[in-house]
Formats: sequence, structure tokens, C-alpha cells
Amino acid sequence: MEVDLPNDERLARGIAAEAHAHALHTWSIQDMDLDHGALVPLWFLAEAGWSGPTVLLSLDYPDEGGLNELGHCIAAAARTLHGRIAVIASGDMSHRLTTDAPCGFHPQAHRFDEIFINRLRAGDYHKLGNLNPMLRERAAEDAVDSTLIAVSAVDFNTHGHKVLSYEGPFGVGYGVAILFEEETSSPPTGSGSRESLEIDGQRLPALARRSVEAALAGSRESPPKPSGEFLNSRHGVFVTLRERSGELRGCVGTLEPVRANVAAETAGYMTAEARPDFYQHMDAANVDLKGFSEEFYIRHCSGTLAPVLETLKYLRRETDVWLEVTTLLIPGENDSENESESRDLASYKIWSFLTLG
Repeated sequence: MEVDLPNDERLARGIAAEAHAHALHTWSIQDMDLDHGALVPLWFLAEAGWSGPTVLLSLDYPDEGGLNELGHCIAAAARTLHGRIAVIASGDMSHRLTTDAPCGFHPQAHRFDEIFINRLRAGDYHKLGNLNPMLRERAAEDAVDSTLIAVSAVDFNTHGHKVLSYEGPFGVGYGVAILFEEETSSPPTGSGSRESLEIDGQRLPALARRSVEAALAGSRESPPKPSGEFLNSRHGVFVTLRERSGELRGCVGTLEPVRANVAAETAGYMTAEARPDFYQHMDAANVDLKGFSEEFYIRHCSGTLAPVLETLKYLRRETDVWLEVTTLLIPGENDSENESESRDLASYKIWSFLTLG
């Protein structure tokens, strides 16, 4: 995975100059791979449309101090250049939440995450530096220092602050929060429209949840009309599944899109010659099976059942298309218990099991 963003050399030099004036030593790091703490947020920024100049700052050694001063240096450099910047703090919270966590398990580790998130939620930024050092050590966290730099850059201003999410998969705590949001009438250069991000980006998780709920209830959630870069472009998807108790059940996903995002909803009524040309462009197909007998199709669909069954067989046996079959039950037409319709439904079930699996 790679991220290609231009360096903001003027801002980097400005931060270094301010740091030198405050007796902070800085040095340039070159020709090194980014760790996940830097790569992950930069990747998501680029995916969201950011292509502007960027400065990457690494943390000092633990307990060396100078965190608040570095935050003030970042703000001073931005003011000197008469520019508006976004400061992003990246780091993981506890690494010891479960027995299979990367740093082992500690029964008090969860307390760090709870206290840290609650202080962000309350806007108690000044208390972040006063977290119990022993608790921080037991949690094996690396989120406090970068967060202190970020909140110092805005002089501990909490306007617009909000905790967006927290979860702890793999025994590691992950939180997402807005620490400060300046009121502005226009988006910063290089970013997408804030309105489009709000419309398309932030509502996608809610849309996914409604879609799952609708599918389980036997109904359907209509997709929104694409109105911005998020829904008009392909993205990776990562899904986390949990039990009702909140316990992690599993997760799966990709950072990069792997399919073409093309699906067909069809009655399946087509000729053998048309099927390859049509379905070669599809990744998924939902075929509506209107009934279970030739008589039903002739009477209600002005067609026949055989071509639909051939389409189902073609999709299952000769393509890699994801196949879903919707069987329609129409009150008074194909849902009664008379002998003929029961026999038709039983025949279809046997055919489906033997043909579609």
C-alpha cells in the first residue's frame, strides 16, 4: 500500500525554525518506510480527496517532554505562513485488551481506554497529560503524546469537539474523534467539499446498517443517488460483526476495491445467446423468480418459466457471478395449499437443490 502526497517543505522548515527557537531539536528523516500509525491516516485522507502538501512529524522518545511546545510551534509556523492547516494525531490506545492482544493481556488495560475516551468526550484536554503513568504502561498505549501535540496546536480549544467512534478489535483500542473544528464557510484547498463528505461519506455506515436490517426483515433499502466523490468512486470495504453482547464476532474487508461494483437485478428471461454478453459485465445478479410453473408464467408474465431456469443454471455453473434468487409469493396466486401449487413449489425446491446447490 502506498500514499503519494507532496511534501510541504515551507511548513516543515517553519516548524523546524520555531522548534529551534524553543530549544527543541529536530532532524529530517528520509528513505524510510512509513509505519502503520502514519500510513493509515494518510491513506484515508488521500481516499477522501486530499492531495495537498503534507508534513509528517514523528514523536520524540518517550518521557522526553516538549509535546505542548511542539504543538505551539506547529501553530506558530502556520500563522507565519498565513495558512490554514489540519493537524492529525495518530496512535493506538491500549494494546492489551484481550488475551490474544499483540502485547498480551492486562486486566486494567481497558480502564485507560475508558478514561482517555471520556476525557476527549468531555473536552478535558488538560487532564490528558495527567493520566496515571502506571496505567499507561499497563495499557501499552501510544495515543496520549500525539494527542497532546494536536490539542496544544489549537491551544486546548475544544470548539466542535466530538468522539465519533471507539472499538477494540484484536485486543487493541481504536478511537476516532474531532478535537477541534474551526468554523469556516469554505473547505481547505486540496480537500473535498465538506457538504459532499457529510452527504456521501458519513452516512455510508448508517446506510450499510439499514441495508442489513432490511435484508433480515425481508425488505429492501434503496441505495441513495450518488451525489459526490464517495458514491461515484470505488472504495475498499471493512465490516465488523458483533454479538448482541458487544463481543467481537469477526471482521473482514479490503483497503482497496477488488470488484467492479456492478450488479444486475433481473427477471432472468433472456435467450442463451444474450446471457454471456450481458453477465460478463456483472459481479452479482439478483434474479426474481415470479412463480414455480409454466402455467403461472404464461398467465401472469406473458412468458415461460424454462428460460428463467436456464439463466439460473447458467449463472451458477458457467460464471463467477454472485447469484441471489428472490422467490415471490403472491397472495391467492402461488401461496395456497392446493395440490397443484404445492407440487410446483416442491418440484422447484428439488430442482434448486440439485442445480443451484
